[in-house]
Amino acid sequence: MWNVTKRMIAGVALGAVAIIASGCATTQAAQKDARGEREEQADGTSPKAKTMYGMCRIMRAQGKTEQAELALVGLMSEYPSFSPAYNDLAEINLERGHLDRAMHYLNEGLKVAPTDPVLQNNAGVCALLQHDYAKALEHFQAATAIAPYEARYKANVALATGLNGDPETGRALYKDVVSGEVADYNTEIVKGLLAPQETTPPTD
Repeated sequence: MWNVTKRMIAGVALGAVAIIASGCATTQAAQKDARGEREEQADGTSPKAKTMYGMCRIMRAQGKTEQAELALVGLMSEYPSFSPAYNDLAEINLERGHLDRAMHYLNEGLKVAPTDPVLQNNAGVCALLQHDYAKALEHFQAATAIAPYEARYKANVALATGLNGDPETGRALYKDVVSGEVADYNTEIVKGLLAPQETTPPTD
């Protein structure tokens, strides 16, 4: 299981934790536009690539993760510019706790699809988990530049800005996508993460 800090940061991508989830849901239209952009960027717009990817998603939903992983590797080999395959492989490895391997697939995906906002965002999440907050901010800013309608990416920029030592600027950025109350709550959590951890001296 994630510890408290990692669970909070993981919520950046998954929307599973209050620090990000409150007030940051995207509209279905924006999500549809993002998916459309990703498909247009991929050379795997052929029916075969889409069919192969659909089967991989079905296998994952059925819990056949190892089979899905093998199929995704094959899809990536045959259609190297099909960016969703890299993202799914990264997700599988992150679920297993293989953070370095997940980052490897995201970086490989970004080599062929640098304007894929989902890859950029998820690379930012992995960078957060590696405590590389400067790199995380770069990825989140790239995702926001590509998909400025995506509120979650903007919230991720706010989080990474705060974790880079500027929580007040992070607070201001949060207020672009959440209520003032939520922005204040998120900022206090970030400040808590930045504060030196108190330790209890050992007793004799």
